[in-house]
Amino acid sequence: MTHGTWTPRELNRMVTTRRQLLETIEMRSATVASMKLLRENISSETNHEIGYNTLRRFFGLLPAREPSVRTWSILDAYLKIKREGSGAENFMDEWGHVHELNRLLVGKEASALIEFLGRHKGTDRYPMLLGRVTNHFICTEQLQPLVEVYSTTSLFECLESFSEYLGDLVGTTLRELPLNRRLALSPLFSLQHFRDSVLYFYIGYGELNGYYGNLLASFKPGSVQERTFLHCLLGYRSFLNGGNLPAIEPLGMDVLESFHPVLAGRYVGYNLLGKQIKPTVAKKMLTRLAVSQDANLMMLEIIPALILKKDFDTMSWVYSQLYEELYELDHWFAYPSMNLFLIAETLMYLHEGNPKRARVVFDSIQLNLTSSSYSAYTNLFYGIAVFQLAWHEGRDDAYLNAWRERQETLVAQTGFDRLTPEFAASYF
Repeated sequence: MTHGTWTPRELNRMVTTRRQLLETIEMRSATVASMKLLRENISSETNHEIGYNTLRRFFGLLPAREPSVRTWSILDAYLKIKREGSGAENFMDEWGHVHELNRLLVGKEASALIEFLGRHKGTDRYPMLLGRVTNHFICTEQLQPLVEVYSTTSLFECLESFSEYLGDLVGTTLRELPLNRRLALSPLFSLQHFRDSVLYFYIGYGELNGYYGNLLASFKPGSVQERTFLHCLLGYRSFLNGGNLPAIEPLGMDVLESFHPVLAGRYVGYNLLGKQIKPTVAKKMLTRLAVSQDANLMMLEIIPALILKKDFDTMSWVYSQLYEELYELDHWFAYPSMNLFLIAETLMYLHEGNPKRARVVFDSIQLNLTSSSYSAYTNLFYGIAVFQLAWHEGRDDAYLNAWRERQETLVAQTGFDRLTPEFAASYF
């Protein structure tokens, strides 16, 4: 295959991978020196050799041709290793702040805690410190300090910059509490800052038919954003359970552009799934939203809707238009979306009759990096890809039966009766 016959999606994947590879060696461009350094790093990290000229062809320094499955596999394995090894913290540098916080937690003075958190607002450690404060008082059943903290508006300005982290820290604690302990937290759940920064960022898909869904159903929305969020989540729960998808109020583009990217995408995905808007209209909406919104976050809830609709035309359009943005890993929360995007891309290649490329993409999925809130939900979609790839590769009944049992267990855990093993096995 020559460069001129590559599809837009293949070219986008190539460009995105080139950029990610160069970032691992802190280089901006492909040169003789950078190719040699990259080759050495790949060999060192993966214990697999990749030819110098192969890399040069991959980066366009030699006449290009389609990379082999082996080349893609080695490059994907290398990038997976680099992602897993990133983000290490210097423990000793951080311990001083934790030690000071521990002393304040023992003192239980909300004003001192608020002053401490205010000093660290805007730093990378802020969500960890605020999460520690929140979990400490939840676990020790002391609500009053938390009510004061979560009533302090200055601590929650620009909450989008830290709430993915905070939600994950606190959400994992909430999900493990017994019912009576969660009921005792009602005064905290009534606070808008707590809802906005924790409950509306930690989307507990695994508990959507349990405490989390019941909690959402008890809330009275105070804004159009909150009303849209609650309607979409509770309506989507009904759909995943095998029921109908209730219609949602129409919103103008100016309103959607003011939403958080995930919420804007959730609204579009919901309408696509419910056939309230046509794919052609959705494409125009997404084109406009992508100008001002983070596409990686915006597509988080749209891609699952397209998988459920089996709308490969719209899906292919999304990947050709936004491929690089979809796989932008500039924040921690990109990993849950990345795995869903890779699952969808695997299914696209299978739909196009290219199981070898589907296998390469599938092997790039890193379920271990999916947040706990999205874990069971993502695994159900992963099961669809497993079944379909296994069928194309001629896997035996024992393998398929093991995955059928796994899918049944996940359906039983979540209550999402729409994503049964039968649905996954007969997807195409």
